[in-house]
Amino acid sequence: MMMCKLNSKAGYSLLEVMLALVIFAFLMMGTSSMIIATMRGNATSQQITTGYYETQRFIEDLRGRMEYSIAYADSLVNAGDIEEGVYHSDGSLAYTVRYLVEDPPENSEVTGQNIKQLTVTALWEHGSETRSVTTQTLVLIRQ
Repeated sequence: MMMCKLNSKAGYSLLEVMLALVIFAFLMMGTSSMIIATMRGNATSQQITTGYYETQRFIEDLRGRMEYSIAYADSLVNAGDIEEGVYHSDGSLAYTVRYLVEDPPENSEVTGQNIKQLTVTALWEHGSETRSVTTQTLVLIRQ
């Protein structure tokens, strides 16, 4: 008859388990910092995308008002840089939209009495700094 040893070495020692936990902790610290950096990058990308969305939305709104009124468009040309309200797009950040309506530059390929250049900038606070995105377009005003 065969005898079984009660003191078999089939398990892991305390030292091996502790070493495995230390290695696992170092790996998790590296991955967690990468995850945090990725989350910050995604949040910044979302803010920039929302800023561009705000400029496009505002351009479409202003274009609709300008297209059928040369007098309205001309009144905006002489008004300088105009700040237009605060828009809350995503519920957590406030975007301020500024716009400037000008005649196209003299050296531009596109010139004409009925063409205006529209520059729209969306600004928002990110921590202690102000960030912004700017979009420019030309508007043809119908008479």
